[in-house]
Amino acid sequence: MSQIRTSAAPIRLNSREEVDQVLDNHPILSSHDLGWSGLNLDYRKFGATGFQATIVPHHYITFACQAERTPKMLRYADGREWQDTSPVGSAIIVPANFSYGQYWDIELQAITLYLSPAHLATVIDETATPDEVELLPQFSKPDPLLYQLALGLKGILETGGQGDRIYAETLTHTLMVHLLQCYSTRPASPKTYTDGLSKQKLKLVLNYIQTHLDQALGLKELANLLQLSPHYFAHLFKQSMSLAPHQYVISQRVKRAQQLLKKQDFSIAEIAYQVGFSSQAHLNRHFKRAVGITPGRYRRG
Repeated sequence: MSQIRTSAAPIRLNSREEVDQVLDNHPILSSHDLGWSGLNLDYRKFGATGFQATIVPHHYITFACQAERTPKMLRYADGREWQDTSPVGSAIIVPANFSYGQYWDIELQAITLYLSPAHLATVIDETATPDEVELLPQFSKPDPLLYQLALGLKGILETGGQGDRIYAETLTHTLMVHLLQCYSTRPASPKTYTDGLSKQKLKLVLNYIQTHLDQALGLKELANLLQLSPHYFAHLFKQSMSLAPHQYVISQRVKRAQQLLKKQDFSIAEIAYQVGFSSQAHLNRHFKRAVGITPGRYRRG
């Protein structure tokens, strides 16, 4: 790493294609085509390499998640240059429009989360603007919760991704609230809610879920239906139903699958798609967790 020149002026990148070109790498897994709200995830495998200082219009968080030992890092950020290490699972948080580059000395696999500044700003306060919410840069910051949320999002991609959009957006929401509470110049203090949704609003959203159960429902989509922020909606829904929105959607998909399995009109794979799961394996996992047996065994009686 001592031969790497780091004095070059930072490059401004404005698209995913430009990021791929600078990294000289394409992701193994990516959420970019799944329509997740506010966040995208890339999972990449790298050799001993890196990238010069770049400036991008979004926030991003990177974790080394597999490496044979702790990577040694050469970093340069906002005019500074230094060497340190980056233990697996530690977070590198880079705010939007912040100059940052790094090199590492071994092969590793990494998760990178790309966050919309506008979405982050309005997670708790829908009237806020990106200029009012500033993230603080962090380098090799141990944060087990942040890392587990990133692994959870990666796990959704590994099982197909499409049918778990509402769960992905729930994890995204939790992650963003955590960022605002711990790594913002104006730490957020989310309100507590005790009254739940009105009967009229609850009926509206429950009917919408039933009607669109076969589709990739999203947390923001349901919140918009009631003209609420995702944060406010998620808390009020759980107050009313004693389940988080994503838990309720999964329970209703399993319930409808049970009804369809009692008939012989469709294969189990067809039923999986009809109730909103991304694959038969996706249905099997949630069905067995909820019912205790596989869909095939349930059908056989």
